[in-house]
Amino acid sequence: MILEKNVFLNIDFEDKNSALEEVYKVMLENGCNEEYVKSIPDREKEASFNIGCLIAIPHGTYEASQKITLSQIFVWHLKKPLKWDDSEVKLIIALCLNNDDQLNILQNIAIKAMDEEIFEDTLQNPTKKDILNLFEEQL
Repeated sequence: MILEKNVFLNIDFEDKNSALEEVYKVMLENGCNEEYVKSIPDREKEASFNIGCLIAIPHGTYEASQKITLSQIFVWHLKKPLKWDDSEVKLIIALCLNNDDQLNILQNIAIKAMDEEIFEDTLQNPTKKDILNLFEEQL
């Protein structure tokens, strides 16, 4: 689900909108279903992707996720915290997952994010291997 080429380190975005534009672009370039990607802004209108703990999880609607044939996860580690709605984000985890995988991964990330130690190293100066290991071992 997560490949090394889909992990981006020490990225600097101007604002939330520029971050989301990059998320959409990369997802489409990597074969994520276009209808799913287009559903992401609609999904965020329902609730912010910022889950706290410096993490945002952009993802599409449940209906659009049913069209996903290739499940993928994309991760951006930010050089510095980015203002995202009411708080800051340093890790963007974009999901391109079918409906069952999406729900399971969202729940796992939300639960694990409450344990600050799990994401602590990942939020500092991670390597791509650190991020890949986090997903393999924890999520």
